[in-house]
Order: sequence, then C-alpha cells, then structure tokens
Amino acid sequence: TERNVLAINGIYDMFENYFPPGAHPFRPTYGNHDTWPCDQFALKGMANGSDTVYADMAQHWAKWLSPESVASAKQGGFYFERVAPGLKVLAINTMWGDVINFYVAIGEYENKQQRNFVEQSLEQARKDGDKVIILGHIPLGMSSDAISLSMLPEYSAWYRDFSIEYADVIMLHIAGHTHKDERRIITDFEGDAVGTMFVLPSVTPFTDQNPAVTSFLYDKNTLEVLDMEVFSADLSQANQDGHFTFHKLYSAKEYFNIADMSPSSWQAWAKSLRHDDKSFEKYKAVYQAGGPVGDCDKVCRARMMCGQDEISVGEYASCIALHSL
Repeated sequence: TERNVLAINGIYDMFENYFPPGAHPFRPTYGNHDTWPCDQFALKGMANGSDTVYADMAQHWAKWLSPESVASAKQGGFYFERVAPGLKVLAINTMWGDVINFYVAIGEYENKQQRNFVEQSLEQARKDGDKVIILGHIPLGMSSDAISLSMLPEYSAWYRDFSIEYADVIMLHIAGHTHKDERRIITDFEGDAVGTMFVLPSVTPFTDQNPAVTSFLYDKNTLEVLDMEVFSADLSQANQDGHFTFHKLYSAKEYFNIADMSPSSWQAWAKSLRHDDKSFEKYKAVYQAGGPVGDCDKVCRARMMCGQDEISVGEYASCIALHSL
C-alpha cells in the first residue's frame, strides 16, 4: 500500500508540473490501480478502505477541483464540475462496476449513493441547459482482446439506462482501462445508437502498445463534437533513435471515413468492420496506437468487432458465435 501511495504521489507531482493548477484544466478519476491490492476497492471503515483512498486522492485533486467537487470526491469518488460555459464534467467511480472488485458484492450502499448522484447531476444539467462529459475508467461491456467482462452486467445495464434517458444531455462518454483504441456503441432498446463511449489508448505502453494521447475538437458555441485526433509515439523507432516523438496517428473523420462524430455514424462504422476487410485492416493498424497486432484469425477479429457495439453479455456472445465460425 505504501509503495502504491508513493507511486500515485509521484504521478500527481508530474501532473502538477505539466498542468499547473489555475493554468490548465485537469479532471482526474479513479482507476483500478489506485488501490492495493489492485481492483480491490474496500468499503469505508475497513483497513485501506475507500474513505482512506478518497481522502488521499482529494489532497491532490483539490489543486484542480472546486471545493464542492472535492467534498463530493471525498464522499464517494465522484464529482460534477463546470469546465466551460454550458459544459460540465461528471466523473464517476467505475470501481463499483469492476468485475473483479470483491467488495462490490457487499457495497450496495456506496453503489446506490453514486447512482443517485449521477442521475441527480444529469437531471440538473438538463434543467440548466448544460451538456455533460461522462468521465470514467472502466468501459462498458466486454474486453475486446479476450472473452472477459470489463464491467459487471448490472452496472453496464444501469449505465446504459441513464445514457438512453439523458442522451440529449451527454456530449461525450470517455473511458480507458483496456489500453486499446476502442468504442462502445450505446443503443436504445430498438437498436438505435444514442451514445458513443470512446475507450482511449493509454499513454503508458503495454504489450505491443505504443503510448498515445487523444484530443477532442468541439464547437464552443454549439458544444458539438467535431472530430478526434490521436497522437502516438513509435516505441520501436524510439529504441533505435534513443528518444521518442509524438506524431499525429489519425483524425477520426478522415481516417475512418465517417460523416461526423454522431453515435449513428460510429454505429455504421462498427457494423462495417464485420463485412469490410479494408475497414477492419485500417482499424487494426491503430488498435494499439500503431503498435503491431500480429496475426488475427476469425476469433481475434470477432472479438475486436463485437466488442465495439455489443455491450450486453448475451449480445456479445451471439456476435462472437456468428462471426468466429
């Protein structure tokens, strides 16, 4: 635990250096490596419980967040913060949906506390005419590179429900965790896309994974998302040169040949991966921020395709069975 805290302190010291409070906006959220043991987010009052984690993190977060958001973060690891006129960030604590967090089974109160906060915040945003960016760590659905859950089915169902209800309010869904460049298409119960969760490639390298950062471009007046750009550094080249440089890997609209950043456009793109070899190969080339994916058989391709737009376990399993034969 002490080593984990030291590592976190070092990371936030680095963030403070590059994103000085008051000069640059910085909005953090919890991830599954913020606790020790990894993924185990203990209840308040327990040894190394969530209240201890919240208090430790709040000391860092207070440098960037408002006092109200810090108080909320101390309470449950979530907050609702204005970042621009008409735009707020709703940071959620996805540890209460982590499929391998043992304490979820006995953390009903803390889970309900967050759910109430999220729904009340979105309702307030609707009344105020604000748009909202949902910021979390663990994405919906299944892991695309292995047949395993990322988020508990009941948590995914709740997330999907509020995403449908407040589709007019939510501007962006942003997640991480998998290290890969992925999407999660959120649909209503008729199958129409109402949201896109962008699962962003990590700045930390992973197996065959280049480090990457992502930028979203949006209209400040309409708050419409216009495009996204991914920048990566080629680690193989860096090992030869002795240094690495970030370069633009792609702009989404141009690279994926989509009309706009709407959920319906991303849904059409996700469906194209199933029958269009060229679309799939282009996606595979950036799936690991330009890092090599290697041979990808039918099962590999099915996992990468089905993970984009089949959130529920049943939908994902049916998709895998259909496309991996």
